Amino acid sequence: MPSCSRFTLVACLAAGLCFGAIPHQSFGAPPPLPKYTYKSLGTLGGATSTADGMNDAGDVVGISKLADGTSAPFVYTAAQGMRNLNVITDGPLDSPGQPRFGPDRTGDGVADLYIVCAGYYHAQGASVVVCDGVTGQYRETFIPQGTGGMAATAYMLIGPDGDFYISSSPSGSTNTNGRNRVLKFDGTSGAYLGDFVAAGSGGLLGATGMAFGTDLNGDTVGDFFVASNVTNNVLAYDGIDGTFLGVFIAAGSGGLNDGVGDVHFVRDFDNDNVPDLLVVSRSSNVKTAAVLLFSGLDGHFIRTFSGPMNGYAFNSMTIGTDGDLYLPSADPMNTLLPGADLVFRFDGTTGTLKGTIVASGSGGLNGPGCFTTFDAQGDLYVNSNNTNQILKYQGPYGTSPGAFVKIFTAGVGFTFTSARDINALGQIVGGGHPLGHRNLIGEVAAYRYTPPTPGQDVGNAIDLQLPGSSYEEAVGINDSGDVAGYFLSPADNHYHAFYWTDATGAVDLGTLAGSDTYVTAITNRSAGNFQISGYAVTSGGYRAWRYNTVTHTMQNLGLISGSSGFSQGWDINNSGVEIGSASAGSNQHAFSRTLSGSMVDLGTLGGSISLAVGINSAGTIVGTSDTTTKSSTNQNQAFGWIAGNGMFKLEPQITNLPTSMKLKIRPNRINTGGQICGPSEFDTAGVAFVLTPQ
Repeated sequence: MPSCSRFTLVACLAAGLCFGAIPHQSFGAPPPLPKYTYKSLGTLGGATSTADGMNDAGDVVGISKLADGTSAPFVYTAAQGMRNLNVITDGPLDSPGQPRFGPDRTGDGVADLYIVCAGYYHAQGASVVVCDGVTGQYRETFIPQGTGGMAATAYMLIGPDGDFYISSSPSGSTNTNGRNRVLKFDGTSGAYLGDFVAAGSGGLLGATGMAFGTDLNGDTVGDFFVASNVTNNVLAYDGIDGTFLGVFIAAGSGGLNDGVGDVHFVRDFDNDNVPDLLVVSRSSNVKTAAVLLFSGLDGHFIRTFSGPMNGYAFNSMTIGTDGDLYLPSADPMNTLLPGADLVFRFDGTTGTLKGTIVASGSGGLNGPGCFTTFDAQGDLYVNSNNTNQILKYQGPYGTSPGAFVKIFTAGVGFTFTSARDINALGQIVGGGHPLGHRNLIGEVAAYRYTPPTPGQDVGNAIDLQLPGSSYEEAVGINDSGDVAGYFLSPADNHYHAFYWTDATGAVDLGTLAGSDTYVTAITNRSAGNFQISGYAVTSGGYRAWRYNTVTHTMQNLGLISGSSGFSQGWDINNSGVEIGSASAGSNQHAFSRTLSGSMVDLGTLGGSISLAVGINSAGTIVGTSDTTTKSSTNQNQAFGWIAGNGMFKLEPQITNLPTSMKLKIRPNRINTGGQICGPSEFDTAGVAFVLTPQ
C-alpha cells in the first residue's frame, strides 16, 4: 500500500538528520506572511480524525474514529459540521429484491411500493422500505434491518390477510441460526408477529418463493406453499398457523432438480376445479431455466409451461395485468447468450414465448436480481440489483410496451471505507464495499458519490468499475467530476493509475516502470484537458510522475540532485506545478516542479528532511520539515512556502492555536482561498483541523 512510504517520510522527519540549506530568497522586501485562525473539526465520537481532501468552499472529507473504536469516512461543512458519510448517504435500497405494491401509507389514495432489501452484505440482515407509489420518493423503513432475526432474503409476499410474509434464507445449504424460515409482519405497523414457518420445518432449506393456495386440510382456509431451493421441492403448511402439512411437489418432479424459485397459483389448467401451480425452475447450475406446471390439487407434474431457456436463470415470475407471464432474467454463464439483464414475456395461457418486453440493459438494467411487479395502471417495475435501483417501464398496454420510463427509486449501495477528496459540487471519491454489486469476497471498489439535489432524499454513489480488480482507490476529483486513482490490475498484479470521466468511463494508464504506480491528485480541466500527479516504484526507487491528457504520457520527474534515491509527487495545482519530496544528495527535501522546468529544492526549516504535501492555484505550498540536527531541540514543524518568502514556520502565524496543539499541526491540503486542512490519513494520532487565512 502507498501509505507505508509516506508514513516512513513522516517518521524520518521526527528523527532529524543533517542540516539542510534554506532556499535562496529574491531581493526586495518580502510580502507579509499570512495569519491564520485554527478550527478543530472534531471527531465522530472517537479519539482521532484525519482530513484527506478539501474543496474551495472549505468542505472537508476524511476518516474519523467512532466511539466503538471502528472508523468511518466523514464530510464536514461549516453549516452542518462533521457527518458520518455512511449514515447520510444511506439510501433506501440495499440489494433490492422483491418489489410489491401494497397499502397506501402516504395518504394519497395510491398503493405504495414496498421493497425487500436483501442485506446480503449487512450483518444486521434484511429490511423492507416504502416508496411513494406515484413519485418513487423514499418514505420510510417499514421493517428495519434484521427485525425478528430476518437474514438475507429477496422474496416477500403480501398475504390475503394483508400481512407481510418474508422468507429468510442464508447463502449456502446450512440452517445457520435458524434462518431457513418464513417470518410474518403486521401489514399496518410492520411489527414482527413471529415465525409463520419455523426454522427447518418439514426440511425447509433455502426458502424462496411463497404462495397461498389450495386448502389441503379442509379448514376452508387456503394453505401456504414454500419453495425449498436447496432440496428442490415445494412444501405445504397450514394457512392459519404454518404447521407443516407435507411435501407438495417432490424433488425431481418434472425435472425440478436445479433450484426452485417463485411459486404462483394460476388458472385451472387440468379442469379439476382447483387453480394450478406454476413453479420456477431456477437453473442455478445447469443454466436451463423453465417454468413448470403442477396440479394445484395434489402437486403432480402436468407439463413444462414455459421454456426451457438455455443460458438464463429465473428467480421469480409475475402475472401481468394482461394475464401474460413475465420473467426477468440474467445470464449466469455470461458467455453462452448475449444480452442478459432483460425481461421475457410468455403467453399466459399457452406458455409460448412472445419475446422480450424489456431489452437487455434498457434504462441501465444491470443484474436485475430477477424480480418484477406491476402497478394498477399496468406499468412494469424491475429491480436493478447491481445499481440498487427500481426501474419503471411501460406495461403491455403502453404506446411502446417495455420502453424505459425512469429510475423510480434508488439507493446508494456502498459502505464507504474512505473519503479522499471533494470537489466544488460536493462530489466525493474514495473506496468502499459495493452492496449487492460484484463485492462477493470483500473487494474494495472506487466510487464517486454525488449528493442529493433539492427535492431528493439521498444522493447516488456509482461504482467506477475497474474490470477484475480486487482493490481500487479513487483519490482525486476535479470540479468537472473527473476522477483519478489507482487499482490492482489482474493483468500483472501491480497497481495501475487510472482516470475516470463520465464520457470515457475508467481509463487504465498502466504503470510508470512496470511496477506499482499510485495516484495522489488531479487538476481541474483547462480546454478540456487535465493533469494527474503520483509516484511509482522503479528499479532505482520511488519516482514522482506527471500525466496529462494532451500528450497521454506519464512523465518521470526524476530527482532534485544525484543519481540515486527517491521522489514522490503528492499534489499538483491547476497550472501543472507538482510538489512532493525527493532525494537531494544525502537529504530529503520538499520540491516543486513546473511543466517545463526541473525540480526546485524548497529546502527545510533548518533540518535535513522536508515534505511538501499541498499546493494551491496561487502556488502557495504547505508541508512539514524538521528544524535542526541537535536531538535535544529537534522538532517537526508545519511549514508554508510563498514565492518571495520561501519556507516559513506555519504555527507562529496561527493566532489562536491552542497550547495543546503546539508542534502538532500537520498540513495536508490547501485550497484556492488559502485554507489549510490536516492531518492526512497517514497521521493517525491527531484530530482534523482547518486553518483559515485572516
